[in-house]
Amino acid sequence: MSAALSQKKQAEGEECMRAAAKALKTSAMSFKFRPDWETACAEYEKAVTCFKVSTAPYCRLAPIAASD
Repeated sequence: MSAALSQKKQAEGEECMRAAAKALKTSAMSFKFRPDWETACAEYEKAVTCFKVSTAPYCRLAPIAASD
């Protein structure tokens, strides 16, 4: 696999991790009082897939976050 594709997948995985963290945050200003676990789980699973393809060291952290 090329280095460019690996970097692209790693960046995509990091974006998925950020989206999952955003789904878990609550905010009174946006009237979001409960975390969205389903969206976060889906984003963590996408991140796991991206990190596996990119062979990034982050691939060990995403499944742990998804299981929480």
